[in-house]
Amino acid sequence: MNTRTHVRCARLVRAATCSLTLGWVWLAPPPASAQLFSPTAVIQEASVSVSYTGGWRHEDTWHSWSGGTAAVSTASAGRATLTFSGVGVSWIGFHGPQAGIARVVLDGALFATIDLFAPVEHVQAAVFTATALTDASHTLAVEVTGEKNALSSGTLVVVDAFAITAGAAGLVDTTPPAVTITSPRAGATVPTGLILRAGAVDDFAVASVRLLVDGVDIANEAIIAPYWASWDTSTVAEGPHTVTVVARDTAGNTGSADIPVTVDRTPPAVAMTSPVSGTTISGTVTLSANVSDNFGVDRVWFSANDVSLGEDATPPYEIAWDTALIPDGSYRLKVAARDHAGGLNSTETTVTVWNGTTRIEETDPAITYSGTWSHGNQGIRAWSGDTAAIAILTAFPAQATLSFNGTGVRWVGFRGPQAGIANVYVDGVLVATVDLFDTIEHVRTVVFAVDGLAPGPHTLVVQATGTWNPLSTDPFVVVDAFIVYQR
Repeated sequence: MNTRTHVRCARLVRAATCSLTLGWVWLAPPPASAQLFSPTAVIQEASVSVSYTGGWRHEDTWHSWSGGTAAVSTASAGRATLTFSGVGVSWIGFHGPQAGIARVVLDGALFATIDLFAPVEHVQAAVFTATALTDASHTLAVEVTGEKNALSSGTLVVVDAFAITAGAAGLVDTTPPAVTITSPRAGATVPTGLILRAGAVDDFAVASVRLLVDGVDIANEAIIAPYWASWDTSTVAEGPHTVTVVARDTAGNTGSADIPVTVDRTPPAVAMTSPVSGTTISGTVTLSANVSDNFGVDRVWFSANDVSLGEDATPPYEIAWDTALIPDGSYRLKVAARDHAGGLNSTETTVTVWNGTTRIEETDPAITYSGTWSHGNQGIRAWSGDTAAIAILTAFPAQATLSFNGTGVRWVGFRGPQAGIANVYVDGVLVATVDLFDTIEHVRTVVFAVDGLAPGPHTLVVQATGTWNPLSTDPFVVVDAFIVYQR
């Protein structure tokens, strides 16, 4: 292979010339200023004049790109197409050790195949130039091939910008930039400090972007993307305000967008109303709280000893708590609230639970297993005591037998799309066949209960049958814990 291959440019409607050097062995390009042909206008890669198909990553800030960002791709299906009017065009891209090979298609015809490899990086490089085009509308497409020089470490192709040489009519730009505010959302309630983010695109190039609150600039004018500014809301009063973004293009046209927001620096007020601190409770009780905020409450959470009991999003803020599912003892109840700005507040109270119950985890020696069970299973679900026993094979029934003293018992298990069917025996008598299937998962849930037993010793057997509901995917049966009543 020759160390240098010159590509003769395709003939267009009238003669056109191109300026590029191609070859599998890299030859150092001249400086970018020598490659570039003194364009009249630069069109940034984010311009509405450029369309993309295939896999591209936009707003890349990996290097000091023209305009601050670039579009990059390594996907063989990637294609970037510029529509322009003029007599010349340059593709501003990238040479480097990780660069690949790209095709350039001009007005629908393959014009050149360019090896972008270089042993050192060249940013904002004019990697392709075509001159002496007809004074008309044209398309220039950059296609990612997914191929590379044998010396290259990758197939990267970068579209940074395009440079256009005007025809006889010159380049006339009367279209203002299109502006979007990406954060916060319109109507948002915002806290003490936040980041304002905006986007701006133009048919040529965006020259600058201003971010304002109530008509006052909150940062210096930004000249490269991404466009953002930090806003300290402590400088304004709580309540409604207007965020505005103004973009100016290289022709002096301006476009803007604005959104209303509400500043809220005051957290919600929270008070637990039931149960009363210091009381003894049993059975199912209602936890309730009074929560208020000057601009609205988003969520209210309840917990016991830092274990979540549930949440409520609408007043009155309350949930039902079945204390029979937990061991007797002292519990620290907490209610926490968040407002629409993310402000948090909470309060705590202490109660005593007394149901005359004992919780027996599945690892307790009071439980014996036969058949095939998977023990432990830490981390796959939020099991009681962090572990659970799962009957997973279907060839033979698997049994878990609990020996206990009491007047009632609860089997704490699992319901879900992959759960099977179990038989339950009390003192050797089949008392229930439990279909554990459900369309959604329920962890640490009571799947069987029996009361009214005579005081004294009893047995409860959970038998995994190896069968399942036709809608279920598996016959799994879970023994997570048992709760024994002694009253």
